[in-house]
Amino acid sequence: MWLRRAAVITIAALVGVGALAGPASAHNTLKSSTPAANATLPTPPDSVTLTFEEKLDPATTTVTVTGPDGAPASDPSSIDGMSVVVKVRPGAPGKYTVTYKLVSDDGDPVTDSFTFTATAGNKPTAAPATTSPVKDPQASVAPPATQAAPTGSDKKDEGTPAWVWVLVGLAVLVVLGGGLALGRRRSGSA
Repeated sequence: MWLRRAAVITIAALVGVGALAGPASAHNTLKSSTPAANATLPTPPDSVTLTFEEKLDPATTTVTVTGPDGAPASDPSSIDGMSVVVKVRPGAPGKYTVTYKLVSDDGDPVTDSFTFTATAGNKPTAAPATTSPVKDPQASVAPPATQAAPTGSDKKDEGTPAWVWVLVGLAVLVVLGGGLALGRRRSGSA
C-alpha cells in the first residue's frame, strides 16, 4: 500500500516539477537564404533575402553584406514578418559575407554569418554604408526564390536545464525515502 502511495506522490512531484520548468525556448534560426550559403554566382546579386523561423523585430535586427575588399556592400534592410531583404551594391568579384544580428523571442541575441562568391563583378564596392536597424518595417518583401538549408552554426537550446533534473532527482529521493520510512514505521508497529 505504501508503495502505491509513494508511486503516486513521485508521479505528482515529477508532473509538478515539469510544469514549473515550462517549455524550452529556442533561438530564432535562419530557415533559408537567397543566395544560399556557400553559393557561387556569376555576379553579385541585387539583393540578399534571409528568412527566419520566427517573426523579426525591426528594432533589433540588422543584416549587412561585406564585399571581397572588406568594405560594406549593402544598403539598409527592409523587413516583413520573418523575412529581411538587403539591397546589395554592384561590386567586385570575390567572396561576400552576410552577417545578421537579431534578438529571439526569448530575448537571447543571435549573431551569425555566411558567405557566397561572385565569379565576376560589375564594379568595385561603393563607399561604406552604416549598419543600422531596419528602416521600413512596412515594406513588402517577395518570398525567396530558392530555399537553402540553415547555416547550422546557430546554437539552439538543448531542452530542459540541468538544474531542473537535479530538482526532479532530489524530489524522487525525498519521496522514496519518506515512503520507505513510513513503510518501516508501519511494519515496526504491527
